[in-house]
Amino acid sequence: QRIQVLRNQYRDPFDTYDLQEEVAKKGNAQTHYFFLLGNGGPLDRNIAPSRPGLIGLIKRLRAFATIGIHPSYLSGDKHSELKSEIGHLNNILGEPITTSRQHYFVFIKR
Repeated sequence: QRIQVLRNQYRDPFDTYDLQEEVAKKGNAQTHYFFLLGNGGPLDRNIAPSRPGLIGLIKRLRAFATIGIHPSYLSGDKHSELKSEIGHLNNILGEPITTSRQHYFVFIKR
């Protein structure tokens, strides 16, 4: 089934964004999504930020949700990396990003 999904022959059963949108709109919920747009690494496993599918999803979700950045682990030590990640999300949406989600363990390690 996974191979069929990757070949676009079968709908991904884990793609629940349509349902999430329906529930959010029906319940008039304030919905937030936070995207990890770092370059990846041993502590950050994410989809490459340049992938058209991810860019399209971010733009699609913006129609009903607040979009924020989920800073990478690396960005905790490299301010330039955080700036780059936020800039990438700004460019995708064409608007400034004002929300962020952090992992508590990043603050504990310091």
